[in-house]
Order: sequence, then structure tokens, then C-alpha cells
Amino acid sequence: MLKTWSEVESWDDVVAFGTEKVFSQLSRTIDPDNCCEYMGRRDNIFFYCKARARNSVAEGLFKFAERPHFNSAEYQAQVDYAFLQLFCVDKDDCQKCVTYKKTQKREVKI
Repeated sequence: MLKTWSEVESWDDVVAFGTEKVFSQLSRTIDPDNCCEYMGRRDNIFFYCKARARNSVAEGLFKFAERPHFNSAEYQAQVDYAFLQLFCVDKDDCQKCVTYKKTQKREVKI
């Protein structure tokens, strides 16, 4: 069910409508020890790129937030299902990600 920002109670509430089931299934199969070091997770099925979030905070664009908000660094760095599957859930694949490469060059530690 779609919610307004004032109705949102958890990070899972802001996962793209219609993808909740897919993210739920994926969240049960992910091996955290084999994921990208920058893959972040809030609540059960909200995934985001810690590197993108950290870079946006460093550039003064957004701030980290405890609760979901459209201007939060985490929300702006949300990872969609395809991106998550292609780059984030495997340490070898994450090295192909542009954000990963840029972050490694900058030596930004998250």
C-alpha cells in the first residue's frame, strides 16, 4: 500500500511499490560475508549504497537520518533490485560498480 511521507513508519515502507516481495525473498538469501562492503540495509528490505550516501553527505547534499525521509542520504542512495543483484551481493561483482570504483580511488572509509 502506498503511504504519504507522514504515514511512513519504517524504512521498509519506502521500498518501491510492488517490489516488496522480491526484496523480501532476496533478503533471506543474501550472504552478508560475500556482499559489497558498501551495501547498507535498514530494517528488513530497504537496501542502500553506503558509499553513495556517505559521498552525498560529504558534499553537503544530504544528511543521514534515523527515520525515512526523502531528503535523507540513505533514501537518495537506495539501491533497486537489479542493481542489488548485479553488483551488491557478490564481492567480485561489486568491483564492476562505478560508485565502488570511485570510492576505492578516494579511499573513503565507511
